[in-house]
Amino acid sequence: APSDRGGGGGGGGDAGGESKEDHHEEDAVLDDETRHMSTAELRQRIHLLDNDIRIMKSDVQRIAHESRGQRDRIRENQEKVKVNKQLPYLVANVVEILEPEAED
Repeated sequence: APSDRGGGGGGGGDAGGESKEDHHEEDAVLDDETRHMSTAELRQRIHLLDNDIRIMKSDVQRIAHESRGQRDRIRENQEKVKVNKQLPYLVANVVEILEPEAED
């Protein structure tokens, strides 16, 4: 199958915890797989991997953009909170009462 490698394997949530032996064994299995593939199958696998890479890069850019937007929104809200926390020095209502002038 073209996508046997994706997501399975020894990654069990332990990022960076694999030893060199684990990588060597995985590479040996992949070498055996690719050794028995035809050129067309290898090209198809390469095409699928290129598509996966492109999609992942797009996801990374999208998430980075959303993250920047969220950070900007957080910064704006923190400024609003800071402004609204300040106590006013003077609070007053000024009301001007105007009497209508009588026309002669």
